[in-house]
Amino acid sequence: MSRYDIPELTSKVPLMGSFASMLEDSTREWRDELGEVPIEGIVWQPFPMGYSIGGQLLHLIGVEKWWIHECCGGIPFSDDDKKLLMWDETNVDDAIWPAPPSKPLDWYLDNLTETRAKTIDVLAGVTDDSRTYTSPRTGTEFTIRWMVAHTIEHDAYHGGQAVMLKTLWEKMGRP
Repeated sequence: MSRYDIPELTSKVPLMGSFASMLEDSTREWRDELGEVPIEGIVWQPFPMGYSIGGQLLHLIGVEKWWIHECCGGIPFSDDDKKLLMWDETNVDDAIWPAPPSKPLDWYLDNLTETRAKTIDVLAGVTDDSRTYTSPRTGTEFTIRWMVAHTIEHDAYHGGQAVMLKTLWEKMGRP
């Protein structure tokens, strides 16, 4: 018999520990479903400048670095990170996804694992979960609670897209 649970991670604000556990479980689920993917499947795009597994994973990492590290934790989203993650070249709203680096899946997952470790540290250190980040562009206020909940939803959404892209590649795109 199987049993699923999310371990409570230690944090100064218990809700942040629960959120961190939910994020970890979301990622575990889509990583299990994704399984192994060769480099050809990582970089495959069903249409020019379209989605790819690699692009989805880079985007997941970038959003986590932006919302959690920078906006919640005050850790700057560096130019080197933006370059590595193809942040400025990607426009998710207009479905513009450059070809991702031809790297093995482990390279992407190692970057996600490193990012996630820092995310857990940031969430463990949150002392006021009602604190806000205000967008200098729009003036919109976002609470830490919203930013973390959004990151969990975002992880599940794009992780699911990566799994779907693997299925499409296996059924349609594989040479």
